[in-house]
Amino acid sequence: MVRLHYIDNLRWMSILVLFPFHAAFIFCAGWYGYYVSSGYSSTAAHCLTVAVEPWIMPLLFGIAGLSTKFALQERTPGVYLKERATKLLLPFLAGLVLVCPVIAYYALKFHTEYTENFAGAFVHYQENNKFAIVSNTELKRFCCLSEVRAWNRTCRPSSHLAMRPSPPRSKLTAPSK
Repeated sequence: MVRLHYIDNLRWMSILVLFPFHAAFIFCAGWYGYYVSSGYSSTAAHCLTVAVEPWIMPLLFGIAGLSTKFALQERTPGVYLKERATKLLLPFLAGLVLVCPVIAYYALKFHTEYTENFAGAFVHYQENNKFAIVSNTELKRFCCLSEVRAWNRTCRPSSHLAMRPSPPRSKLTAPSK
């Protein structure tokens, strides 16, 4: 199978856009609630986030879908799932253990009056349980994505409903007596 380089280019360019996109959230005080926020509010940062937010995740999901389709043409589903688990599940679990506690700590510091140290953040979390793993915004995005998937499933023609050429019409003949 021939490699489609434009898909690779779309992937690395969209990932590159994510760095300034997430950094801009810091300077969007008053517009978004983010883990870390600056006292300085920037209209340019807000414009960047508003311009990128509607299309970046659909683009990444589309690229992932195309890549999955092409990968399954060369591998069995079992081999593909094993590769994905190795390449995605292990880094996800490492990030969950190493990165998420730091993010939760900064969220406590910037969005509450929390002044204790990093280790005390775990105790604070257990006592108050205010910071859920899935935020309200992420839940809304997930529901919207589910609606788009459901709409896509309903609106696309299935193989048995696809338009087929009609059989040739026979000439009308008068009934015989």
